[in-house]
Amino acid sequence: MSRCFNRRGKSQPDRHGGTVDMHDLTADLCGRLLDRLWTALPARSSGSVIQICSPQAGDGATTLAIHLSRTWASSATDTRVLLIDAAMRSPFIHRLEGVANAPGLREVLSREVSLAEAIQTVEPGNLSVMSTGAPWQLASCHISQWEALTAQLRAQYTLTLVDSGSLDLESTAAVLGGACDGIVLVVRAGKTQRRAATEAADRLRDTGRVLGVVLNDATVALPRWLRTSFS
Repeated sequence: MSRCFNRRGKSQPDRHGGTVDMHDLTADLCGRLLDRLWTALPARSSGSVIQICSPQAGDGATTLAIHLSRTWASSATDTRVLLIDAAMRSPFIHRLEGVANAPGLREVLSREVSLAEAIQTVEPGNLSVMSTGAPWQLASCHISQWEALTAQLRAQYTLTLVDSGSLDLESTAAVLGGACDGIVLVVRAGKTQRRAATEAADRLRDTGRVLGVVLNDATVALPRWLRTSFS
């Protein structure tokens, strides 16, 4: 699976001091990407959990996660969609969505609050957000809790998107994918270094099921070396 996006439109500050373009990914493109994701996922009677990450900061993983969650929630109003900010060192979704950053994922995994207490509803009404919570790092004792949480999410939500940030900043980004149904890697044309992208692909394949790559700022076809990394 691969998809090229041309970025344009109004921008907002992102978590790394650059900009997040909130209008660059059209509903049509996101809808087609979601169709491809749904086809690539294993058939199951429950919902699916998909991790969105990038090799380096500023590649656009958060923007993609937000647009995909909004597109799915808007196009399928009879479904429930959850967007989780798992970028523990650089949380940002709570700012873009205008919700509190705590309680969130940390408090759920630490069993300080229930799943319901960490969920915040945004527009459209069938879209919910879970922030990162208080600053923290994923410890080995949290892994089993994360696996149990993803099972719970499948039972309650049609689609859960987990924005785990960039692998160069978030040490846990490569770990979370093991409990997800699939992983999408986001890279940016002209920015993401080739070595970083191929190393990210290798790390993600070691822990989870990589569904494919999304190329931001694309003006040409996906490079052969990048296609080969996911073949």
